[in-house]
Amino acid sequence: MKTILITGGTGRIGSCIAAGLNETGNYTVLRGTRQGSACDLIHLDYQDSDQLEKVFRQHQVDVIIHMAYHLGNDHFLEIQIDQNLKNAYYLYEAARKAGVKRVIFGSSNHVFGF
Repeated sequence: MKTILITGGTGRIGSCIAAGLNETGNYTVLRGTRQGSACDLIHLDYQDSDQLEKVFRQHQVDVIIHMAYHLGNDHFLEIQIDQNLKNAYYLYEAARKAGVKRVIFGSSNHVFGF
């Protein structure tokens, strides 16, 4: 059974994706969040590549659906670049090092405030 980790797993879209995948019964679905953890959530520090790599290895993640991002039009250079661009970079690097076979990048023009 493949293990899928959804970043932004507590958000509206991430939660919906997790629920749909869980309904199939074909996957082990993990929800990642930076806001803390509960029994069904995994705390992810998106700017700590080593922590991300450790989590991906520990849970033997096959696929990452990357839905975590800061939504807003405010402070493009200070927040958007830091929260969205850097987080994606660290996530991809950690996935590569951990041998994750696929990363699905869910994005829209709202990620960068347009």
